[in-house]
Parts: sequence; C-alpha cells; structure tokens
Amino acid sequence: MNQKNIISLIIPTFNEERYVEQLINNMIALEPANKEVFFVDGGSSDKTALTIQQYAAQYEKIHYVHNPEKYVSNGFNKAFSLSKGKYVALMGAHTKYPDDYLKIGLAALESNEADAVGGPLQHISNTEKGEVIAACMSSSFGVGNTEFRTSKKRMYVDSAPFAIYKKDIFDQIGLFDTQLVRNQDDEFHYRINAAGYRILMIPEMETEYVVRDSFKKLFSQYFQYGSYKPLVLKKVKS
Repeated sequence: MNQKNIISLIIPTFNEERYVEQLINNMIALEPANKEVFFVDGGSSDKTALTIQQYAAQYEKIHYVHNPEKYVSNGFNKAFSLSKGKYVALMGAHTKYPDDYLKIGLAALESNEADAVGGPLQHISNTEKGEVIAACMSSSFGVGNTEFRTSKKRMYVDSAPFAIYKKDIFDQIGLFDTQLVRNQDDEFHYRINAAGYRILMIPEMETEYVVRDSFKKLFSQYFQYGSYKPLVLKKVKS
C-alpha cells in the first residue's frame, strides 16, 4: 500500500446493524483502492461491532476501533491518531456514497482548488413520514440557508458534510473539540474558515442521506443540535 497517497476514512458507528454491512461494502467499493477505513464503534449493543470485526479479519484496509467515550469527536480523534493518510475524511453511517466520491474529491484537493471538499445531500427515506421529513430537510424553509441541503451548485461553502480534508489542516488548527457531543464538525469548519482555508462543495459528490423516520427521532436529533449551538457560539464568537 502506497502510504504517501493513501486516504484515511473515519466512520463513527453505534447500533447500526441495519446499515453496517451495506456501509462496509460501499466503503470497499469506493475508488481509489488505496485507502484505510476506520470504523469507530461507541459500544454498540447489537451486531454492529461483530460485523465490523469479521470484515476487518478479511480485509487489510478495514479497521475496528473501540470508542469507550461513545461520542463522534472522541472517536474521530482516536482514529486520527492511528491514520496514515495524506487525506482524512469523516464519513456518516446513514449515507450512500457514489463509487467515485473519493476520486472526485481527491482531484480537487490535489489541484489545490480547495483544502476540504464535500458534496450536497440528497435526503431519502423508505417510510411515508420519512419522506415528509426528507422534503422539509431539503427546503430552505425547513433548514434555512444550509447550502449543502438546498443547493446543487459547485461553490465554496462554510460547511460540507462527510468532508475530505488535507491532513495538514489538523496540524494547524487542531482536532475535533471533545466538549461537543453535537455540532463538532460545524465548530471545526468555523476554525477552518477563520484560518483562511477553503471548503468546496462539488455537485458530483452528492450523497444519499437516510433521514430519521419519525418526528420523535427528528426532534431528538435537532434538540441536541440546538443544545450545543450556544457552546459553539461561545467558542467561535465570530
């Protein structure tokens, strides 16, 4: 494995039994093949961890990492310390990525067009309530001016989901803030922008994100987002 150009993918998981096998196969299929994939599990009580470990025994590029602190920031930072890539990506477990997702993003990073790249989200669901939630999360009325949820244009943005980063960014501005249970990527992207780095949204990197399938789950998700916004604003006064 060529260590120089390797890309490190970091994926937090917790009780993802329904999605994890499909997710692992999606990661294996992504081009280029020169990658390492860290599944960072926060103590799943279902078969998530066992499934990851079974794949890790078969594939050299798959790694299982236990995250006793459970939260994304802690897990990402732990896996980052093990990573060897020139580029690092934080990926989501409820998401389907096109096979050329990494290839397109790496081309933009290699050409210095940006320091971090991501794509817009296509919100999907297999339930009737979920379809309503997906429609709301794709509307500016529902989510405000969040470009990656409402736009498909190629443009520089304040934030992008499931982003691929140049690894040296972390040397300059630090890792994820472990005080943040939610919004950790938002706060990190604020620091990226403040340091003069550029985040590029590329339409061809569009991913399919499976939304919560009930209003109760959606409320819980956004209540947590809202609860941590004051701490983010305190940390990033701008």
